[in-house]
Amino acid sequence: MEKTRNFMRGFWHKLSIIKLTSLLIYTLSTLIFFQISLNRKIALIKTIGLYVRYKPQYSLPLFGLLLFFVLSIKKNEYKRIILFFLIITLFAFSLAGIWASTKTENYLISGLLPFSDASFQYAGVLKLLDYGELNGTASRRPISAELIALLLAATNRNLQLALSILVFISAVFTWYAVIEVNQLFNKYSAILFLFVSILFYFKFAGTVMTENLGFILGMLSLTFFLRSVKNIPKDNHASIWNYLFGTFIYSLGQNVRPGAVVTIPLLIVFAGILNREKPKIFNWKMAGMVLLASTLPFAINVLHYVVNGMEETMPMSNMAYGLYGFVSGGKLWSQVFADNPVLLDLTISEQNSYMFSHIFTQIIENPQNILYGYLREFEFFFNFDKQTGFLSTIKFEHFQLYMIVGYIVIILFAIGFLWIIINLNSAIGGFLFIIILGYLLSIPFASGYQTIYLRLHAVSLPFLYLLVAYGLEPVMQTVSKEINKKKNNLVYMNNKGFIVFILSIIIFAPILLMLFNNKIPSSNISCPKGLETSIVFYNPNSTLAIMNYEEHKQPNWVPNTYQYKFRSEIHNICCENEIAFFENLQAPVSIFNSINPEGSSNYVITNPKLLPRKAGWIQLCGRTTDVLGIAGRSGFFFPEEIYILRD
Repeated sequence: MEKTRNFMRGFWHKLSIIKLTSLLIYTLSTLIFFQISLNRKIALIKTIGLYVRYKPQYSLPLFGLLLFFVLSIKKNEYKRIILFFLIITLFAFSLAGIWASTKTENYLISGLLPFSDASFQYAGVLKLLDYGELNGTASRRPISAELIALLLAATNRNLQLALSILVFISAVFTWYAVIEVNQLFNKYSAILFLFVSILFYFKFAGTVMTENLGFILGMLSLTFFLRSVKNIPKDNHASIWNYLFGTFIYSLGQNVRPGAVVTIPLLIVFAGILNREKPKIFNWKMAGMVLLASTLPFAINVLHYVVNGMEETMPMSNMAYGLYGFVSGGKLWSQVFADNPVLLDLTISEQNSYMFSHIFTQIIENPQNILYGYLREFEFFFNFDKQTGFLSTIKFEHFQLYMIVGYIVIILFAIGFLWIIINLNSAIGGFLFIIILGYLLSIPFASGYQTIYLRLHAVSLPFLYLLVAYGLEPVMQTVSKEINKKKNNLVYMNNKGFIVFILSIIIFAPILLMLFNNKIPSSNISCPKGLETSIVFYNPNSTLAIMNYEEHKQPNWVPNTYQYKFRSEIHNICCENEIAFFENLQAPVSIFNSINPEGSSNYVITNPKLLPRKAGWIQLCGRTTDVLGIAGRSGFFFPEEIYILRD
């Protein structure tokens, strides 16, 4: 008896040491993540970051080799810890890469300032913080804007730190998903799944676009779904709960970034079939539970809209634009305005009523256009030369390498689909089949050819990437006897606490925002006659400082860049007038995003010597012009006097 007690004491002592050691390593890894993403002094971080972000053909093979050895480790605890470290450092280096390069891309100016669609989204975030209400763009999908607003409020409006936290969450949930793919398939499929996933996500990491949270929720829902199908039939109770959580999170993701929305009713039907009990052919109780789990996020989204949205808008109101273009024979979303210019004079609710009536008319009068819409979609889906298809998400700098990788992905995608058909009676085969079917049926509502990198499908893309990884399964079973005998099992850790914590922040963001004092303070300062006034919150880490290289000769790194670099990169944006405007700015100059009282996006452009060193509220006295220099129009605010305000 005494020996048993001593054994148990030793066992629990050893277990406690393992847990404490694991917690310490996870904590250190987290600190390393933020050190990599936010540090601007270590040149090696910049070099590795640039390779990870812009030259994945060199960086990913090395990381792949490291991942191969890690996933070959027999000790599960060691495997989890090292895998966690590798994945979050990979994400951190990607973020460091965009900030070290100060590149101007689709939604970023010099790696920092939100531009185009991102600037409208960011304006909604700032309006929520300043005035307690989202703008029209963010009101359509309020949950993502509220989360970013909460992160900004918690970090004293430090945009870089807020985005780092967002990327860190993406890395952790990707780690969860990779663990499940490895356990269900094999380590080769897990590595492939990780790489095709990050090649998509890294195009949006560091932006305020809704694709960030969409990707996060897509990865997390995939994790729960894989746990569900893995537990059938050995633990049906765990399988049911994982399926319910997966459905809830997937549906929440579709409210954040609408895409493959038709998959939701298919998940309900699949749950009833998968959990049927003989002689019954359908489990209505299970289907009803999944129905509840899938509709609750829509209620949450509406509640968020009621709390923070603009009355003049509607949730997901822009979906009708793309649907009109699709049923018109595969046209772009802007086709509705070309055909119906009267829409420009209508309110959002009136626009939606008008568009849907014309959509039904198009379907009735020209049903063949739906076929043309699908043909247009498939034309772009597997096209190497476009930025709108499945292959655009894995695009490489060198076209020949891109072609090789693209053909490999297409072949594995086809093998994966055939493997689904062969294993249709299995839980994983049936699940992936409804994912593909849901994607195809959702194309009219979220056609990929209308946007770059299939970004409308940020939530469901991890599932499509799983299909590519699934295609590698029969290939590896053929060439490797080890895989046939034994999977690379990697039991997941008890991570419910972190998941519940993040989901609670997302769901209760409107309430949590009340804990912070974000509203614009009052001021007794009067601006000189002829100058407009604007009160904004200033943070140096949310401001781009354009400098002269001759004066500083320091590394080019966000939030600082040089004028020659800024001018060479600004040509990547649209359009000619905007390019000419930014090109004519003379260093030294500082730029940061702000809003006017109506919630429209503005850029504050000023001499950095006028700005304070620390973050805080400031009052600006200056003039507003548009891109053509016409005074009084929104676009750019040029302050002549700046006053520091005390709360």
